[in-house]
Amino acid sequence: MNKLELLTKTIELAEKRVGEERELEKKYGIHSLEEVEKGLRRMILVPSNEREAEYCDAPRPSAAELESFVKSLSDGEIVYVAAVMYGGRDYWSCKEPHQELVDIIHELKSNHPENVRELIHNILEKEPLAEYLKAGINLYKIT
Repeated sequence: MNKLELLTKTIELAEKRVGEERELEKKYGIHSLEEVEKGLRRMILVPSNEREAEYCDAPRPSAAELESFVKSLSDGEIVYVAAVMYGGRDYWSCKEPHQELVDIIHELKSNHPENVRELIHNILEKEPLAEYLKAGINLYKIT
C-alpha cells in the first residue's frame, strides 16, 4: 500500500466512525454536551440515566474497524499517519505556516523511540481525524 492509499483508507474508516457516532447520538438523543469537545464526549460522559448508559455501551463496529486497521500498521506507517495528522491539524485549524513533514516525522521518532505504537492512541482519539488527514494531504501535496 502506498502512502496515499494508506491515508485514504484511514480517512475512509475515520469518516465511517464519525457517521456511526452521529447516528448513535441521534438514536440516544445525546445533544446536551455541546460545551464538551466532540472527541471527548463518550470518554467523559458519566451516564446519569439509562439512555446515556445505553449510548456509552452501544457497539461501535466502525470505531473497532478503524482501531484494528491502525493497530495493523507498521511502526513507520503509524509515524507517517501521525505526522500527516499533526501537520494537517495545525494547517486545518489556523492556516499558519507549518512544519515540514520530514521534521514532524523526525520529532515523532525522537519522542517515541522505544515504542511508536503509543501514537495509535493519539491517532484514534481525534474525532476530526479525516479532516486533519485531508488537510495534511493537501498541505504536503501527497500524491
